[in-house]
Amino acid sequence: MSKDIFPVVMPKLGMEMTEGQITKWHFKEGDALNLGAELADIETDKLSIPYEVEFEGNLKSVIAEEGVTYPVGKLLAVIAAEGVTDDQVDEFVSSYKSVEPEEVEVAEAGGGYGSAVPSSSNGAAPAQTGPQASSVSSDAVRTFIEENNLNISPIAARLAIQAGVDLSSVSGTGRLGRISVANVEAAAGGPLGRKANRVNASPVAKRLAKQKGVDLDVIQGTGPNGRILKRDVEGASAGGGLASVVQVGPARYRTEPLSGMRKAIARRLVQSKTEAPHHYLRIELHMAELMSLREGINKRLGDKKVSVNDLLVRAVGLALRDVPEANVQYADDEMRFFNQADVGVAVAVESGLITPIVKGACKKSVLQISGEIAALAEKARSGGLLPADIEGGTITLSNLGMFGIQGFDAVVNPPQGAIIAVGAVEERPANVNGLLDLAPMMHVTMSCDHRAIDGAVGAKYLAAFKDLIENPVSLVI
Repeated sequence: MSKDIFPVVMPKLGMEMTEGQITKWHFKEGDALNLGAELADIETDKLSIPYEVEFEGNLKSVIAEEGVTYPVGKLLAVIAAEGVTDDQVDEFVSSYKSVEPEEVEVAEAGGGYGSAVPSSSNGAAPAQTGPQASSVSSDAVRTFIEENNLNISPIAARLAIQAGVDLSSVSGTGRLGRISVANVEAAAGGPLGRKANRVNASPVAKRLAKQKGVDLDVIQGTGPNGRILKRDVEGASAGGGLASVVQVGPARYRTEPLSGMRKAIARRLVQSKTEAPHHYLRIELHMAELMSLREGINKRLGDKKVSVNDLLVRAVGLALRDVPEANVQYADDEMRFFNQADVGVAVAVESGLITPIVKGACKKSVLQISGEIAALAEKARSGGLLPADIEGGTITLSNLGMFGIQGFDAVVNPPQGAIIAVGAVEERPANVNGLLDLAPMMHVTMSCDHRAIDGAVGAKYLAAFKDLIENPVSLVI
């Protein structure tokens, strides 16, 4: 196979990922691709992440359709250098052999998926053999991003490391403020590892600009990554705008295709309710001491605030530490016992529900947990979560108390062993020092996968959780 032909395959964005779908192609066949261009949006059952290319060339063939699910390792498109003929591309596509998902290496989180190629040879040259191949390892890139707390594309980070570019004052112009290849090159004072003075314009736009005598250097592109499109050239030539959108009258209802996340939610929850034998354990908790503790903490914090949910996550983690037999997953006909208390926190987003993971919740302070939950929730709502943010966990906390819900039964998120559903804190009749009185109470339901957690273990766990909530000093020492 020619070294100038590069396969675009469905990447593996996490250890558990087996399939994904292209929700949108940002380029069409024949378009030229710059280093770091966001070729398409790939959606897994939990995330939607842009697919960034690590080499330059033309998009010669688009094979995958938008909205269709494909297995990891499946050939999605082909990029080739200038001079590669259509016959050569067709021959490559016909001879390409897809591999099983488990044989595909996990790609770098957050972009730079050219490395998401089969770990075993299948006759296709891996994307890393392209002209922008780098000696900077993925671990070095990841460490660089984490140590400098950067919102940056891995490809851009790799270029910055190679060129020694100082990113301390660089502002990202990419999606969600991400630092892009273009931002790194601007900070470096010129192109890095790609052709200089290359106009980011589609072939049609270039031909039209030449015909009309339009200077592409003065046009602001409206396409992906500032790409100049045909409409931009037409607007610059005629001074006109885009055609107005025709509005239609109201319909009885509207339809929308299901997103990959919504399809996955439906599939996984049906699987959970049909395969996992659920049983439910319910308990009422006295919340007076915890509410008083929270009030005291927040008085000392000033502008920062700790929520009831932050304290509950801490308690969920500590209870897992105290009852390790509940810190389990059931998967592939085996039990997985975990040494660390990783707690999922249910977050509602526009397309469904997602559960980012607070890692080592029993080892972190309430204030650390509060900051981490806030950051994860913001990333979830803005679409910035990475695979590492959502993988793992043995138990999830789902809190609908802020919506006034008294109590509910949640569905276990496989392969986790349980989910804790908590309702609102309300004044209700309760036993207070041997007398019937009103007290702040909270209803809790623990849904358990009976294959992983039986009634006795679940009851033991809830007893530990109850003790932590009703004697909350343990949450802050």
